[in-house]
Amino acid sequence: IFSSTFAFIVHQANYETNIIALRNLDVVLLKITSVLSPTFDRISHRVSGRL
Repeated sequence: IFSSTFAFIVHQANYETNIIALRNLDVVLLKITSVLSPTFDRISHRVSGRL
């Protein structure tokens, strides 16, 4: 019983850590996107202009 409880606690801790990591990743991706999107817009504008 003890080992399964311990495993559950570890699992919960990993789950919460993963959620925090995912949120941080989300923030980082948003920052990267906001920095890069003007560049992407210019590139796609040129490409669509050629097509």
